[in-house]
Amino acid sequence: MAAEYLHGTVIEADLSKRPFRLKVDHEWLETRTLIIASGASARWLNLPNEQKLIGHGVSSCATCDGFFYRGKKIMVVAVAIRHEEANFLTRFGEEVALVHRRDNFRASKIMLGSRTQQSKIKMFPNTVVEDVYDASQHLVPA
Repeated sequence: MAAEYLHGTVIEADLSKRPFRLKVDHEWLETRTLIIASGASARWLNLPNEQKLIGHGVSSCATCDGFFYRGKKIMVVAVAIRHEEANFLTRFGEEVALVHRRDNFRASKIMLGSRTQQSKIKMFPNTVVEDVYDASQHLVPA
């Protein structure tokens, strides 16, 4: 028997017994096996040059693309600080700049403490990124 892919919004679920019962959108379904692939989506900054530089220096996944930046300076614009990602990038980058628009980071003190102890991580609070440029094209802001 082949697996069936369904795309929809699960409104309600009863996983207490088999078959599992799911209300997908407005229809109740039953299944013996359930694979939940909720996925994730990037939170882009909507900068003027951002989309055209995806895959050319701009990335949304530290663990997927970190190795592309081996030996380079990496900038992470923090929407939500993730301890694992910042530390992960220090394995590859010469330096990791962590930029955040507010004056303080909302991560726990333990997470921030371990980050500030990382000599490769430089914090830039109260900083807003207005655009990104392709250094290989020598773009200069107007």
